Amino acid sequence: MFRVQDLSKSYGLNAVFNKITFSLNRGERAALVGPNGSGKSTLMNIIAGLDPPDSGTVAIMPADLRIGYLRQGIAFDEGETLGEYLNQFASNLDETLLSLKAVCDDLAQKPEDPALIARYDAILKALERAQEMEGIRVDILAGFQLVDIPSDTPISALSGGEKVRLALAGVLLDAPHMLLLDEPTNHLDIEMRAWLRDWVLSYPGGILLVSHDRAFLDAVVHKVVAFSPTGEGVNEYPGNYTSYLEEREAAFTTAMQAYVDQQDEIKRLKKAARAVRDNAKPHKGGKADGKNTDGFSVGFFKDRSQETVRRAKNIEKRVAFLEGEGALEKPGH
Repeated sequence: MFRVQDLSKSYGLNAVFNKITFSLNRGERAALVGPNGSGKSTLMNIIAGLDPPDSGTVAIMPADLRIGYLRQGIAFDEGETLGEYLNQFASNLDETLLSLKAVCDDLAQKPEDPALIARYDAILKALERAQEMEGIRVDILAGFQLVDIPSDTPISALSGGEKVRLALAGVLLDAPHMLLLDEPTNHLDIEMRAWLRDWVLSYPGGILLVSHDRAFLDAVVHKVVAFSPTGEGVNEYPGNYTSYLEEREAAFTTAMQAYVDQQDEIKRLKKAARAVRDNAKPHKGGKADGKNTDGFSVGFFKDRSQETVRRAKNIEKRVAFLEGEGALEKPGH
């Protein structure tokens, strides 16, 4: 349904994310996860076509794919009513029938009027869509406890939770082929979350969602797309959110143990290098002290001292590698 390739985004000098690549197929339900500020909402905006990336591409397949996007902080038009908002997605059947009657009356007076003919054709299409969606509309509004609110109610009179539920209802009514859902369970009670969970499980299209609701994620997702701790790219994990946490924890434990082992090895090698170099130094009155040995012994102990220095240098080269090119980065949790 879509593929993002090497997406990068910055605001000024602050990089939001870098080289993001992954895809979503029809029927897949994926959670997008990462710490606050990692760019989850920004990435969703780019996929939805609301924000351009600095580099990289978003390929939507097919090109006419209809995307439904529930984003945080949705703004409604000033003075807009509940009914006017919902009618953008699925017209109310009764209101559409009244509009059809009105335009028919006008056509009876002006049967050749091209504007009226065009309006009549548009209302017929809206009527067909309204008839098709009427049952779905009632189910969705009932699921979000909006069905009993009069359609002429100004949206400004709704509570914050009702506004979120209305926005989500609009997204679902638009019958999109793919959904982008940013915190869809906010302001939903247990009953409404259960209704949304069941609806999502029955949805045939692809879904990419951001949510802090672990139970909801465990119930609905097939895979997790997680921002990398390094700030570059993403990692994909099959399974639900709990499976992702378990796999991430296991990977963290393994990486941390490798890091600790390397630090211990560096300390051991540094100590060994110091000891070897110390052994290579002549000690007054000792075997390597030229004043207490004959010529043969001086040469012998000099050669042995040089060999000891070479051993120390080899150990120090190993330390330099482990602290440089071969260094393991301390894993972030």
